Amino acid sequence: MKRTIFALLLVLVLIFAFSACGGKNPPDDSDKDTDSGTQTGTPCTRHIYGEWEEVTPSTCFEKGLEVRYCTVCTLKVQRFKDTVPHTPAPMPDVAPTCYLDGSTGGMRCTVCSAVTEKPTPISKDTAHKLSS
Repeated sequence: MKRTIFALLLVLVLIFAFSACGGKNPPDDSDKDTDSGTQTGTPCTRHIYGEWEEVTPSTCFEKGLEVRYCTVCTLKVQRFKDTVPHTPAPMPDVAPTCYLDGSTGGMRCTVCSAVTEKPTPISKDTAHKLSS
């Protein structure tokens, strides 16, 4: 009797374990894409994807994220976009005053605001003009 109950429970556990594996199809085309969803509509034999949609734009330090969906079963596939290079732009010159140093030159990234080329400092001592 105990063996029968144990065997029945084991069969039920195996049925539930293997039935939970269904419902996901791997993406059909890119090794960078990752399957991150389950089918919610009609089961597919071949996915037909829509256009890639940008979720998070790429920056100089972080990868961006794009997603697209199967138009038949709504399976979501995502991929990461590479980071973008710095886009340097000239920094404005700062004239020295009697109290503060100034600077000239230098470049700053327009995407992330990182200084890509340090400006040349100008000492505040050069700002003093003594009259005789």
